[in-house]
Amino acid sequence: MAVEVFNRTGDGFNLSVDTSELSERFQNLPDILDKEVEMVMRRIVGALADQVRRNIVTMFGTSHLNERPPHVRLRDTVSTAVYRDGTSIVGSVFMDTEAVPYARILELGGVIRPHRILPRTAEALYFPIATLKNFGDLEFEGRSFGDMILAFAVNHPGAQMVGYHYMISALTDLAKATENDLNAAVAAAISRARLS
Repeated sequence: MAVEVFNRTGDGFNLSVDTSELSERFQNLPDILDKEVEMVMRRIVGALADQVRRNIVTMFGTSHLNERPPHVRLRDTVSTAVYRDGTSIVGSVFMDTEAVPYARILELGGVIRPHRILPRTAEALYFPIATLKNFGDLEFEGRSFGDMILAFAVNHPGAQMVGYHYMISALTDLAKATENDLNAAVAAAISRARLS
């Protein structure tokens, strides 16, 4: 941007500023800003999804009593998306609640109504007897073998469940880094548009 001084007389002067170059740069700023923010948003939601997965492993451990990894489906259904909604670029971290219907209650807590549990992929359920101690009045139709139970059905008495907040805590953990990354995207867009 050039400033030109002209008409210098003894009693004053005029200043002229040609804004055409700057105006042209400002016209490019929205596209540049969108690209920068979208690129950073993809990095942010990727980092948040990774933190959610780490939180799931931290909060639920790495193995059940029978060495089977807990909540593998929960961890594996953490997904991300970046999309435009009007003038906003939206980053989303979410769970596939069709594949893992218990994801919401693990995150937020809530009431588990009494229900009957039946085997889905086998003829019987096989689980540690210690599970019964966690639920008190859990009744089952089957037999116990040492520290394990073989059941054809389980009558779950219902429970009040406290939320683990594995998703919202990821956002809280990374809030400052997220804010810094978005501010850096704006600064990079301004620099690329040569406005600074």
